[in-house]
Amino acid sequence: MTITLTKEQIEFAKDLGYKRSASMNHANTKNSRNPYKNKPNWHRHIVGALGEVAYSIYSGEEVDTTTLGRGDEGFDFKNKTDVKASDINTKPNLILGVENFKRKYAEIYVLAWVKLPEVELIGYINRNDVIKESIIKNFGFNDNYFINNNILKPLK
Repeated sequence: MTITLTKEQIEFAKDLGYKRSASMNHANTKNSRNPYKNKPNWHRHIVGALGEVAYSIYSGEEVDTTTLGRGDEGFDFKNKTDVKASDINTKPNLILGVENFKRKYAEIYVLAWVKLPEVELIGYINRNDVIKESIIKNFGFNDNYFINNNILKPLK
């Protein structure tokens, strides 16, 4: 499912992502590395916010604008959905940190691929299926559940 964002929606997401990053002093996360090597630390917050805006349009759920100065409880929306977004050049896979998965609770994980002005909601996986459908990979910064994008269920 592909969502085309308007200029206003893109600006809203960019502003929200930057504010989220600024509220954490633009710090890199302690439990992961910044995969955007040549981009500022706030870039990943903007990519995440763009994914959340696209999911909000799809689902009708409201984007949480209150998670400033702290992390969330493990999900981005009241329906306990966590959106993971990427803007890499090739279709991404879903990667969830094992420690974060144990510590934070989401019922559904959605993978969004940001290719502005479009965001492809690649698919989703239920929490109960993550462990049985994933393999553990370590990219040098802790273990991760790696879920191939072709295993994700399509959003309808």
